[in-house]
Amino acid sequence: MIDDFFVVQNNKLYPRTTLKLFMATTDPKIAVTDCLFYAVKETDHLWDETADDVAEWEMN
Repeated sequence: MIDDFFVVQNNKLYPRTTLKLFMATTDPKIAVTDCLFYAVKETDHLWDETADDVAEWEMN
């Protein structure tokens, strides 16, 4: 399921689709003990392009 939302390219994590993030943190202690962020697929807006449309990702 995570592959539906994210792709790794050159050791970097990129969104595969338009996402809405919640409770995102830059605090390493919180990220390790709780989570880095929560994400859901964006459904409130119509978008012409997603990351998959713009970039040609290598699918593993």
